[in-house]
Amino acid sequence: QSTWGPFSQMFLERTSVGLLVVCALAVAAYSSTNPGTLKVLVAYCPTDFSGAAAVLTVDPQTGAFTVDGTFAWPKSLIEGCVADYSPNIEYDATTALLWLDFTEDLGVLASVSLADAKLESIVHVKDAFWTGFESFDPATPSSFIGISGTVTQSGLCNDGCFQIGTLGTDGSYKAGGNILWKETADDVHLYNAATNTYYAQFGYQLDTPRCAPTAAGECLLAIDASTGNVTSAIFTDYEIYGFGHTVTQGSVAVWLEGFTSTCKDPYNDFLFGTLAIDTAVVTPTGCIAHNTTVQMDEWIGSFSLDDSLFATGSGDSYGDNSQMLVFDVANAATVSNTDFAGLAAQLKAAQGLVWIWAVQFV
Repeated sequence: QSTWGPFSQMFLERTSVGLLVVCALAVAAYSSTNPGTLKVLVAYCPTDFSGAAAVLTVDPQTGAFTVDGTFAWPKSLIEGCVADYSPNIEYDATTALLWLDFTEDLGVLASVSLADAKLESIVHVKDAFWTGFESFDPATPSSFIGISGTVTQSGLCNDGCFQIGTLGTDGSYKAGGNILWKETADDVHLYNAATNTYYAQFGYQLDTPRCAPTAAGECLLAIDASTGNVTSAIFTDYEIYGFGHTVTQGSVAVWLEGFTSTCKDPYNDFLFGTLAIDTAVVTPTGCIAHNTTVQMDEWIGSFSLDDSLFATGSGDSYGDNSQMLVFDVANAATVSNTDFAGLAAQLKAAQGLVWIWAVQFV
């Protein structure tokens, strides 16, 4: 899954319990008052033609993990192995459910109880033209607000753009205003309920005047969630892969990439900072160590409940080992780095492959 993908591609391509302690490189202590519990949703294939999932609880300090439980994906949701699926993810802290938008199925979402390690519900969207959320947020316990693809018969959106809309857990969808851009980030956004504003980065603007100096330039958009109006668009020379939970005096913690001159590593310039949401100015707080490598899927991650830690994970069929990284947000120090050794064998995963679909502090 590409974190940044043209709309044309996005639109057309559309149980056991056990304990295993792993060897992890724990390199920094951290101070946290209320980090929450770190959960990981792992997808795997018991056979080459079936799909399943496991929920893990991970110790952020050591990387030790417990398999809380496993469950099979129904064929109505996933046909065959999970290898062909890459859902967009959002956690609803109010209902304690992890939501997965299977954009490959064009209109199907599912919820997973991380506490009970089970599939909770499946939602079939009633709008035949809905293409799936690129990012979304639980506006209420029974509805989501999010960004999805759309197209119009004429005008600037006749080759595709985006729109903001509201989806109910009963499958009803209400489209909002169109957003005249061609590219946006998967799974990365900030919704400020206090101002009903949705923030996300977009690229390839269709209307003018353009926010960025080049067509491919990325801008941080502030979108009125009621109307879809873009209230501000500010050019950004960085990419955000995670937002913190709390907006304090107009600022929020972010996990991002792009400050090469600050991090002094052109191939590994990941860092943490504080984003002023009204100006898009980022104040760096720390670059990750040069000897810590983020393998891939840097957008699959979560800040802890108190924004003191950040965890990110990856694991898929490209041949790399699974990886779970936990950082101290205050200084970007690596708290733990583990490869989930033995997990695939414990799950009896076909060909020894697992996919990390979600990393979430709860």
